[in-house]
Amino acid sequence: MSWNLLTVVDSTDGSIANGTAVSDWTLNEIIVNHGRNSIGEDVPPSNATLGFIWDASGAPNLDGFVIGRRVQVWLQIDAYPTTPICLFDGGITDVVVTDTILSIIAVTRPLAEIGRQTVTLGTAITNTVANALSTLYALGSQDPRLGTTIGSTAVRVETFETENLLGVMREVAASEIGGYLTQSMPWGPTVVGYTSGPHIINRNVSNRSQLTPDITFTGSEIVDVWRFERHQDQLVNRVTVFGTENATDFPDGYWVEDNTTSIDDYGLNELEIATRIRYDTDAEAVANDKLDRYYVNGWIIEELDVLLGPMSDARLFAVLDDLNPDAFIQIPTIFTGAPTLFFVEGITFTLGRHNMNARLYVSTAGYSRGAQQWQQVTPTRTWATVPATLTWSGSRLVEL
Repeated sequence: MSWNLLTVVDSTDGSIANGTAVSDWTLNEIIVNHGRNSIGEDVPPSNATLGFIWDASGAPNLDGFVIGRRVQVWLQIDAYPTTPICLFDGGITDVVVTDTILSIIAVTRPLAEIGRQTVTLGTAITNTVANALSTLYALGSQDPRLGTTIGSTAVRVETFETENLLGVMREVAASEIGGYLTQSMPWGPTVVGYTSGPHIINRNVSNRSQLTPDITFTGSEIVDVWRFERHQDQLVNRVTVFGTENATDFPDGYWVEDNTTSIDDYGLNELEIATRIRYDTDAEAVANDKLDRYYVNGWIIEELDVLLGPMSDARLFAVLDDLNPDAFIQIPTIFTGAPTLFFVEGITFTLGRHNMNARLYVSTAGYSRGAQQWQQVTPTRTWATVPATLTWSGSRLVEL
């Protein structure tokens, strides 16, 4: 176990070699946030707070830390000297200096850029989610950082004036089952492969179709501060999906689905989803998908703390290489009936000179992934070997 944190500024291509390492400052603490805190939230831009201890006699020029300056946080693992891992890449937004501490706040650019822009659409868009996202993104003036856009659902974006670009794109992304906008993580397997920084991407339920965990954590790696909960307001038994009102395609402009048994048992808990869906049949599919996931009152755990610092070099590299929002993880059974499979919604790294932890914001796998498809079932599986207690809704939780 041997690793070192490195802060780099002014990289011209995203690599350490073409930037300047801030090596003569003493690190106090770095906190890096990626993704969202729960599955029901929009994804904010990644951000970091960097704290350094300094004194007037030994500090570099403070005036160099101007707004917009590129700053990166790298992790160098001794056993992997040629493959450092970039934990953060962003631009400075705030600088605060006290008598002993320099604090820098930085934000990753892609989502922040479109979140600041208002645009006008002069011609209505009638297309798929993927193509609509590309067309909308081109209305803005940000760098070309739109990555993979997916989604075949038909959407209609009517003409508008001065709407927030991120808001419109989020409604288009939500038109897919499980769809949302996020940004790719800043790290890559090698420095050579990492040149342009994070990109905006569109995720949907198909991104969570894998059945084998990306990472299986051991009991010693999970900090023993977990908390499972059951609350009435954590289930959903009515879903209203708003789409694009049109007399031919979508007469009412919204679709409502109820689970009456759940309403009778627990009371009404409603979820509203704003989309740009064109057809009411697609809105019905989105609404029913949400009900299938959230109408039961299961165990919920919102976060897990992972000890990264004590890991061996090989284990640390393997974990960080796979750890990102949407990663599928497994933990040991904590008590009978407690879930063990989760998708990562967000990550908070707390980085110090001697310690390194990750708080994972998670959602239970059965609530956030699609049901297994026939072609994904193991070819040797027979009906006789399927567990007798397995239900269709429970099939999201197991691999067949």
